[in-house]
Amino acid sequence: MWFETLFRKTPALPADLDETVKAYFLQQLPNKKTPICDLRFVVFDTETTGLEEKKGDRLLSIGAVGMKGCRVDLNDTFYAVVNPDNHCAPAETVKVHFITPSETVAAPSIEEVLPKFLDFIKADVLVAHHALFDIGFIGSEMKRLYGRPLINYFTDTVELAHAVDSAEQSSQYLLLNPHRMEEYELDKLCEKFHIPNETRHHALGDAFVTAQIAARIFKQFEKIGVKTLQDLLLLRRV
Repeated sequence: MWFETLFRKTPALPADLDETVKAYFLQQLPNKKTPICDLRFVVFDTETTGLEEKKGDRLLSIGAVGMKGCRVDLNDTFYAVVNPDNHCAPAETVKVHFITPSETVAAPSIEEVLPKFLDFIKADVLVAHHALFDIGFIGSEMKRLYGRPLINYFTDTVELAHAVDSAEQSSQYLLLNPHRMEEYELDKLCEKFHIPNETRHHALGDAFVTAQIAARIFKQFEKIGVKTLQDLLLLRRV
């Protein structure tokens, strides 16, 4: 029942939890009234052994780049290949992301990588393209290791691009074409914003491209009245 969910207590943090992870969970999220220009965003992407984390697919790599408002910070990056713990990627997926079995065998475990990633993202706002996919994989590992999901607010460049376009189209057009989601694939948005995309399916490369897309979208926010974190989060409902 809804009231059981509302009053359910969050389980206590394990006593032996890594101090970095403990510090992550104890952070305060940014105030929703904070102007977008004053926020740090972390744009991230993952590569995985497959598409279904609920069926046992695992993370292979995580890439992330920081943004301050509309500015991408190339000095603020994170990248790690992850050992998927005997969950080898099928040959057809290796052809996509080029992460070979020999590379993952030599890579650190998710138990080693995740605290470093959490230390990088802190309590800042996460951004991804088709965010629920990447959030799902990282959240699955978080729950397995720590019993809790990510705490961060997050947004999705697919939804943000659609929201900006929606504000510029007639209601009749949107009624006939409510999503036009094929126009918001990463490659299509790169074409639209004239962004080079030469490192496709590399977690850090895709994160950097997504950050550039996010920066272009953020610059259009003023004309549709999006000024604060709260305004930004409301766009996820569009």
